[in-house]
Amino acid sequence: MGSIIGRRSEELEAISQNLRSIMTQLQNIESQISGSVISQIKSAAQEMIARFDALASTQPEYLIKEFIEGVNVLKSLTSYLVIFQEQQEELARLLEFQREQVEVLEKARQAILQERERLEQEKNNLETLRQELIQLRQEVEEKDRALRNFEKEVEELEERKAYLEEKIRELHGSYFAALQSAAEGIEKTMKELDKRFKVREARLERLVRLEERKREEILRLEAAKSIAEEYNKQFSQLAEEVRRLEKKKAQLAQEISRLESEKRELERIKQELRGGILRGPT
Repeated sequence: MGSIIGRRSEELEAISQNLRSIMTQLQNIESQISGSVISQIKSAAQEMIARFDALASTQPEYLIKEFIEGVNVLKSLTSYLVIFQEQQEELARLLEFQREQVEVLEKARQAILQERERLEQEKNNLETLRQELIQLRQEVEEKDRALRNFEKEVEELEERKAYLEEKIRELHGSYFAALQSAAEGIEKTMKELDKRFKVREARLERLVRLEERKREEILRLEAAKSIAEEYNKQFSQLAEEVRRLEKKKAQLAQEISRLESEKRELERIKQELRGGILRGPT
């Protein structure tokens, strides 16, 4: 587009120079014609005066005849002068018309130069908008990648949470099974002790063995208690891990929501810019 405008400007400049040259030539022709005609008239008048002076003393009759011929010549010269004056007026009108044409062409050239500057400015503005769109597209792509990474991390955390919940359920079942087994053992032992105490007098000889069994049962119960305490400790740790994961999940959900809002805003800006480019400058 810029090259077309440049060629038009050069063509108008060439036409303008040609018209100025033609005007100069016409003015020169006008001055030459005026000088030539005036010189011819002066020369003819001087020649007639000289001829009148020469004939006045020798041939009066011939002088009258020559005078009449001179009058006729003067009439012809007068006609020529009228025609010349008309031609001069026509030439002046032509020169004025050429001046007007030069002014019109000069105005057209200035208008084209202004249009060229405006189009160059619009081209620069469009280039700036194109660079901004490229930057916005890169930012949107980066946000999309970050969002996908966050979603992947959330999925991994969900899987980790499900695994921990399953582990907690397993430990919870084992813990209660151990407690129930211990309780049943204690209850059974108490019943046995009650029974043995009721018949201790009859079974005194078995007291040593009963005490031995009691010590073994106590050791077993203490072991079960240690296992239960260990399970309880693991349960507390897993519960704390679940709470930490729940908190991190909530934070990630907030971050995902914020990123989605930014993504929608960037999409809206991109659509507005794209619509502005398609509509063109107003």
